[in-house]
Amino acid sequence: MARRPIPILQSYAALIVLAIGVSVSVIAYRISAQSVQRRIEAEFFRSADVQHTLTREVLNYYGAGLFGLRNLFLADRQPTRDEFDRAAKEIVVHYSGVASLEWATVIAGADRTAFEAEMSSKLGRPVQISKTGGDGPLVPVESKPYYTPVTFIYPTDGKEVVFGFDITTGKIAEAVERAGRDRTLMVSSAVKLLESPDRGRIGLVWIWPIFRSTDVAAPPTGYVLGVFRLNDMLDESLRRESNTDLELLYVDPAQTEAEQRVLYYQTIAPGAPVQWPSEQEFRRSAFFREQPLAIGGKTWAVLYRPSILWLHEHQSHLSLWLLVTGLVLSGMASGWVFQFTRRAAVVEDLVDARTKEVIESRRELASFLHALPGMAFRGRYDEQFTLFYVSDGATALTGYAPEDFIAGRVHLRDLIHPDDLANVRAATLAALTVGHELAIEYRLRTRDGREKWVLCRGHGRRSDDENINYFEGIALDITPQKLAEIERIGFERKLLEGQKLESLGLLAGGIAHDFNNLLTGILGNANLARLGLPAGSTLHSHLHAIESASLRAAELCRQMLAYAGKGRFVVEPVDLSALVEGLVPLLRISIGQRAELQLSPTRGLPPVTADATQLRQIVMNLVLNSADAIATHPGKITITTGTMRADAALLAQCAAGADRPAGEYVFIEIRDNGVGMAPEIRAKIFEPFFTTKFAGRGLGLAAALGIVRSHQGALQVESTPGKGSSFRLLLPPNAAADARPAAPCASAPAGWRRTGQVLVIDDEESVHQVAAEMLASFGFTPRAIGDGKSGLAAFRERSAQIEVVLLDLVMPGMNGEQTLEGLRQIRRDVRVLLMSGYTEGELLRRFGPERGRLAFLSKPFTREGLADKLRELLG
Repeated sequence: MARRPIPILQSYAALIVLAIGVSVSVIAYRISAQSVQRRIEAEFFRSADVQHTLTREVLNYYGAGLFGLRNLFLADRQPTRDEFDRAAKEIVVHYSGVASLEWATVIAGADRTAFEAEMSSKLGRPVQISKTGGDGPLVPVESKPYYTPVTFIYPTDGKEVVFGFDITTGKIAEAVERAGRDRTLMVSSAVKLLESPDRGRIGLVWIWPIFRSTDVAAPPTGYVLGVFRLNDMLDESLRRESNTDLELLYVDPAQTEAEQRVLYYQTIAPGAPVQWPSEQEFRRSAFFREQPLAIGGKTWAVLYRPSILWLHEHQSHLSLWLLVTGLVLSGMASGWVFQFTRRAAVVEDLVDARTKEVIESRRELASFLHALPGMAFRGRYDEQFTLFYVSDGATALTGYAPEDFIAGRVHLRDLIHPDDLANVRAATLAALTVGHELAIEYRLRTRDGREKWVLCRGHGRRSDDENINYFEGIALDITPQKLAEIERIGFERKLLEGQKLESLGLLAGGIAHDFNNLLTGILGNANLARLGLPAGSTLHSHLHAIESASLRAAELCRQMLAYAGKGRFVVEPVDLSALVEGLVPLLRISIGQRAELQLSPTRGLPPVTADATQLRQIVMNLVLNSADAIATHPGKITITTGTMRADAALLAQCAAGADRPAGEYVFIEIRDNGVGMAPEIRAKIFEPFFTTKFAGRGLGLAAALGIVRSHQGALQVESTPGKGSSFRLLLPPNAAADARPAAPCASAPAGWRRTGQVLVIDDEESVHQVAAEMLASFGFTPRAIGDGKSGLAAFRERSAQIEVVLLDLVMPGMNGEQTLEGLRQIRRDVRVLLMSGYTEGELLRRFGPERGRLAFLSKPFTREGLADKLRELLG
């Protein structure tokens, strides 16, 4: 049978179908490719932001370490070289990027000769105040009114030439001048470090000016310098976020020469090139991000780009697959159209096939919608959002059957959480107005009262007259993902807070231990001086005051040790009114003329069981905060004590103690008429490290909150901007307790004498000197040794004649535990009195079961306390 000719119009139809198919395929390819690009770019930006945040944290971490060394020079006296070395050593141990820590003091021109002579004598070689010469070596500085030579350096290995170098003449002179002028931390431009064997490494000099005068016009008395290795500092931030996502280039925009602009380049991708890329090469990258990094008066530019490996891993062939598939389908569709024009039978067969495909697609769609963790919906966008299709997933998502929505017995808008309803309406209207798809997260309240998080995605359809006809979309249940995200964020916050508190604990413990050694010398010498005075001497009262102040300082050190996890608190009955009255002189001195201090105590208060030192700390912190809030205008701070009844409603509003039972409480209230606090500030004041003060560290109120909780109390805060603030501390009374003041220091035991040889092993000269004089006052023959190794040698020589050994637990080199083991190997029955700035804790149980041959004496100690421990050991 002859074929009928194909009409020209029908031939064009096949070509039109092919052209449309190719166009759609190309458009789909471009849309998919753009989507992949946006996804890669978003992931790259996120990695860059995370890395930038880590870099800021590392730089702040180094700044905090140098700030701790700066505090050493804020005291009234000049620290010694040994004190500087000990403090610097603690920092070098914890900061891998430290090249050296230095102190440069300001001296007058007239004192130059004396300074050079003193430095030459101390170092054993000629020292001159010098500067960098034209050809590199150091040369003497010409005469000037003032010099700023480097006086202390740690570590000194390879840096001896720096002693006497005038920091106002070198490459960091500009940063030094700005630090002194602006009275704040300044960072120099990149310099080459003078350290072997890696000469020429890049470093930064962080400069803290030291002012001991409150006069803003007074010049600095010196500068604390931290020389940090730039590579080690920035490598530390990369080690915290181990991935192969990024390549980083650090640039100093203030430099004009290319070799000085680029400070640091790093990539952790395997097989990365060793040669640094140029700044222009970074900026030409397909994905590129530049972030400013402010540090000590300078602003660097950090350039980020993704690594080649990371880009390769994130490339997607979906776009190409869509294009190829679209082209193939277009060819097939064109062929189908061409065949359709030839035979009507083929058309009918294809119609039947398409009908079956539609039925199968509907079945697959229904199966797909049933498997969704949520529901699909379609409805008219009106006031009630009338639905005429809801998938079966509505029952699992909301607790209501699809028929309830379609019949109008339940409306979807009524289930949206009231706090989210306005946002949902605004986002839906905005998406419909501009023709974009809707994607929003919000909460639904289910039939049984639970809340679920859903992700709603959808779009609207318009009728021919542009009126909104209906809206369709899906609502997916994302509650597990939301809960997991909240849990992850909470865990990260707790981990970060724990790390910060651990660092603070280590610092507090170390400081308290060193202070206890110092207090041992002060308290012991005061004891001995008072012992040598004749009866009725007027100096007894002064020495007793020194002893009382030393014991009060020791009490504060015990609190620092308890905070560091190395001590215990002292809980006793406390009269709050008496405690506050005893603090008034110190409070008046602390606040000065900034405010008027008024006290309104209530007599006869029931005592509370508490740690008096911790309560004094709370009162001191709150009063100083009130003085700062009053600022410059005349103000008043009122401290009130009394009793009150606190009901459940009042306790529920407290920052701490919301779960305390209602009842009678004893309270201390500190009220001021200062500037007050806005609600958003008041919500954050108890967060660690949050502060509104320039020089604050944000730990005072956080510590106060912890103390209140540990005492089973409550803390109520009220504040109104412009009118002032009120802090009220509520503590449960202890009617059975009898608040009595602490007993004064006991007098030395009379008549107790003992002869014999005693060995004192302690690395602190002031401690073993005081201990030796106390022992001599009892009749003993003491011998003081400064380290464990020498102490063992001395004990081995006279082990049979030595009655008892006084042994410090914390010593460099061979510590107390190792020395004790060595003493017992020489003579098993040796009597040892352990001494430490830490409290007793588990020490005696850890060092052995021998009762009567081992005792513990906490620093600082009095002559009477030493005598008691010796009688305990010797009988």
